[in-house]
Amino acid sequence: MKDVTILANTSALKVQLRETGFGKLLLSIAYAWATFLVIIIFGIALSIGFLWLLANFARCMTYTAIGLVLTLLLGGGAILLIMGLTSKKPDAGGNVGAGIGCIIVGLFVVLQVWCYRKSLEVAIAVIDATADFFIATKRIIAVGLMYFMITMFVIFCFVASEMALLGLHDFKKGFGPQDKVTMFNTSTLVLNLFIACCYVWIITFIDHISKYICMVSACTYYFDSNAERDG
Repeated sequence: MKDVTILANTSALKVQLRETGFGKLLLSIAYAWATFLVIIIFGIALSIGFLWLLANFARCMTYTAIGLVLTLLLGGGAILLIMGLTSKKPDAGGNVGAGIGCIIVGLFVVLQVWCYRKSLEVAIAVIDATADFFIATKRIIAVGLMYFMITMFVIFCFVASEMALLGLHDFKKGFGPQDKVTMFNTSTLVLNLFIACCYVWIITFIDHISKYICMVSACTYYFDSNAERDG
């Protein structure tokens, strides 16, 4: 008899959830759990793959990216310039101006790369070392994943609480056929402000905790490393 009562209460709860917007949102999330799981797994695999590329091909990726940017700027600028000079349309001057602008920006990028080549090498070395750290301590990726999941949970609770508080207000008919005017009161406004402050504090706390974990992990890794092994 007790099991039948629990089953009946569960069925009644599902019926109530289907009749409310918030309940429909919860049910939609429950139905799409497999999709969320696939997205999370794909994101983790993509992150590890990108870090592996950075750890092994940081210099190649950097100069490839610079080469692609210069190709787009200089090559694209040259194409626009040729199209503008050879075209007989009245708006051909726009292509000429755009081409000259792209070429100038491309030459400026070349100048910056040449003048700051030593800083670029240092930046590549830093990226390489950072990627080596993440590859050696893959579990640190879970920090970002947990940060995302906890943040989304906090945002979900914040939105749900604000919607619940909004339902406590009185409403009156507005000017339009479907227009409603919310009658705010002091107590609910104070409670809304309190919830907003709590939300900001919790998000800030989670953010600083995740940064602290990453900093402690990095310090432990590098101080425990030596010529024979990594930390």
